[in-house]
Amino acid sequence: MPVVIDLVTEGATVVVANSSNINGAAGRMSDRLAIAGFTMGEPTNGSEGQLEVTKIYFDPANENAQPVAESVRAALGGGDIQLFEMGVPAPTESGDIGDATIVVSMGNDTADRSLEELQGLVAPTEDTTDDSTDDGGDDTTDDTTDDGSDDTTDTTEPESDG
Repeated sequence: MPVVIDLVTEGATVVVANSSNINGAAGRMSDRLAIAGFTMGEPTNGSEGQLEVTKIYFDPANENAQPVAESVRAALGGGDIQLFEMGVPAPTESGDIGDATIVVSMGNDTADRSLEELQGLVAPTEDTTDDSTDDGGDDTTDDTTDDGSDDTTDTTEPESDG
């Protein structure tokens, strides 16, 4: 049975800053974290260049920021992800994070992966951009047509000689 993670999601706003090599991944991760209950700010780009491992920064002046940051780390699967006190400017392209008190500098390790996958609750998803003809299904032939009828030869009718 999967372990349920009790997340602290109240009292801090989280901004995901894309520091991965996948365009648009910060927005998708923001959506996933919002579904998990976190208050999210506008996704942005990171200022640290491309990161292999995600980093999480929190504002030490906000008493709720570190517990929420620790929960974000847990939601992202923990692992090698480390927490750091945030300096000024914030590690984003603009340096401005509005009212947010946590920045997730999202690296290649978490980009475009589901929270369930990151937490080890489901197997990693396959790369859907592969151009091969394997649809991921089994290797049996589907003999049914769109209307659900069997497309094989009906052997109950007599055959003609000619």
